[in-house]
Amino acid sequence: EKLSSNLNLIISRISKASKKVLILDCDNTLWGGVVGEDGIEKILIGQDGLGKAFEEFQRAILKIKNRGILLVLASKNKKEDVVNVLKNHKSMIIKNKDITSFKVNWSEKFKNILQLSDDLFLGTESFVFWDDNPIERKKVKMNIKNIEVVEPKQDISDWSKQLLELPSLSNLKITKEDLKKTKQYKNREKFLSKKNSSKSEIDYLKSINIKPSIIKLNKSNIARAEQMCMKTNQFNVNTKRLNTNDLNILNKDRDIFLVHLKDDYGDHGIISLTILKETKDSFIVELFLMSCRILGRYLENWILELIRRKALK
Repeated sequence: EKLSSNLNLIISRISKASKKVLILDCDNTLWGGVVGEDGIEKILIGQDGLGKAFEEFQRAILKIKNRGILLVLASKNKKEDVVNVLKNHKSMIIKNKDITSFKVNWSEKFKNILQLSDDLFLGTESFVFWDDNPIERKKVKMNIKNIEVVEPKQDISDWSKQLLELPSLSNLKITKEDLKKTKQYKNREKFLSKKNSSKSEIDYLKSINIKPSIIKLNKSNIARAEQMCMKTNQFNVNTKRLNTNDLNILNKDRDIFLVHLKDDYGDHGIISLTILKETKDSFIVELFLMSCRILGRYLENWILELIRRKALK
């Protein structure tokens, strides 16, 4: 029975696209109690019994984050209270640095999630929502049709196992880019904030020293290439879903280029892939895609021109 369950889990992981963001409540989800009422000293985390169950749940959350999933907090709270717990409670496993975005306010959670979708340039089908409150879960389900809303088990001590076994949060292959996602998205938030306050978008882009570079497909980056082919929907011409075997075959008689991006905000990793097929007089772009998670719509023309120059050499 256990073998059958594991096989079903593996098949589900392969056949279904992984999610990208885990959205978490705080009170009675990350810890026991309500921090705004009980204070940081009285919330349950790390102690014996119930506090230990919340600690184990946080350890599971951190494992999910280390698979390349972004963590977001959606809580009806004062943000300063939540940040204070993350920074100063000694038993907290999840820290401020692990959180990509805070949607901590008194607005409806579904509205915050829709805003998050705009902030991250990610569709809500990429989100998983975990909240202990059935009313909040119902509101999110009613207002966001394609989000995955988890129904937590009644016993909190079961949450850790339940989270780690969610097929949609289980990446079979983890790339270098996955491990840098939280930092990359935090850098992107700074980028968007400064861009929105800038008078000229073009001048701003020039000022941050964007440096795209082309690299050939090889063993060290093919897992990332496969991941982009399987996951990228926006900025994906032809929408071909190519696995590692497909890419290796195509690489024998095509030119496959990846684009690596750096700027003043840091190293964004590999963000684009192009497959070129040479003809007698020219070349055909068989596939072009770009991960929208990093400056996507601002860089499309820049990268296409870089690829054109490379192909014409």
